[in-house]
Parts: sequence; structure tokens; C-alpha cells
Amino acid sequence: MTFSESMQACLRGSGVRVEVEPQAPRATRGATCPATIRVSGGTDEALLRSVVLRLLVATRQWTEPDGQPVEASRFTTRASRRHLSPVWTRTTVAEARVEVHERVAAGASTVVDAEVPVPEACPVTGPGTVLSVNAQAVVEGQIDPTASAAVTIE
Repeated sequence: MTFSESMQACLRGSGVRVEVEPQAPRATRGATCPATIRVSGGTDEALLRSVVLRLLVATRQWTEPDGQPVEASRFTTRASRRHLSPVWTRTTVAEARVEVHERVAAGASTVVDAEVPVPEACPVTGPGTVLSVNAQAVVEGQIDPTASAAVTIE
């Protein structure tokens, strides 16, 4: 068991859990992407200080066995691509913070609505580009839990 898995196992019962759901499956550049974040309490009361909502873009690139990147134009003209490996890079393109300062009782939950701006220069969703909203709860005394959900940017 890795360190991260051990921490998750330890916090599963007592720590809060986060779920995020975009309010619409699609968003447009230059607008906002609203989302609903549900923070559920564990076995102990928790102080939810804030929620950070991020818009992430994951872009697929291809690499040679030695780790060298392959340009997209060279990738499509290759006769054989069997030895290439996909590599995803994640970048935060926008971020919004909502101050909450609320106690979440054991076994209870609270809902926070937030929206993150979608920049005009944001890439659109495509075969090698995936966008998601990522919610992170800032909880006193706990490793900040996160959750992600896919969103289509047009």
C-alpha cells in the first residue's frame, strides 16, 4: 500500500468527502462554468474554510521510447505508431475560490455553488484535449480532499 493509499484509508471514515457536478454538461469560452460541490462529513465534525474550483485542461502528447516528444504533424504521418506512448499534461486555466467558514457535522453534508470563468483563450474539447472542473475543499486539520468531473468546452 502506498503512502497516499494509506492516508486515504485513514481518512475515509473521519474526513470529509467531496463530489462535484457541473450544472451544465457544456460551457462556452468567455462565459462561466457553474458547478455544484457537495461536501459530506465523515465520522467527526469538520471546519470547511473554503472551496476552490478549477478548470483544468489535459492535453495528450506522444513520446518516443526515449521520452522525446513527437510533434503532432509527425505523429499523423507515421506508418507505425506502436512504439509511441501517450503522455497527458494537465494545466489549470482558471480558478475561483468561495469562502465558506461552515462546520460540517458528522454524517451531514453541505452544498456549495461556485462558478469558474472560462477564458476566451481556453482550448476546446477535442480528441486530444479533455477539460474538467476540479473542486478542492479546504478543511482545517485534514488533507484537502478533491473531486473532478468532465465538462465540454465549445
